[in-house]
Amino acid sequence: MRRAAANAAAIIPVLRDKPISPHIFRYSLAIKLLQSGVDLLTIQTWLGHAQVATTHRYAAADVEMRKIPDWAG
Repeated sequence: MRRAAANAAAIIPVLRDKPISPHIFRYSLAIKLLQSGVDLLTIQTWLGHAQVATTHRYAAADVEMRKIPDWAG
């Protein structure tokens, strides 16, 4: 994982300051699936969550990401 992160940072320098972990990959996958229209129950199954409430956190994060920041007006 460190080697892959270093290779990515060589191409995209801003990644040097970002934490890279297996959780980041899971989170990124869940958000991408959600934005692509995949339903929460399917994402729950893919991620192996015991309860859909755990997966629902990704949906809440996606809603927050889509909000227009206060400074943008």
